[in-house]
Amino acid sequence: MSRIFIWLLCFCAVSTLQAQYTFTGTIADCQTRHPLSGTTVELASLK
Repeated sequence: MSRIFIWLLCFCAVSTLQAQYTFTGTIADCQTRHPLSGTTVELASLK
């Protein structure tokens, strides 16, 4: 149960960060600094 709870917390944190990047328009800047965040950028572009 604790692992599921941690997964939910991580998912919520990623969603919050994704929303902040979308509002500020720094998705491209974040991608250049953190290549591993490409998945988050793709999810944001799908909306």
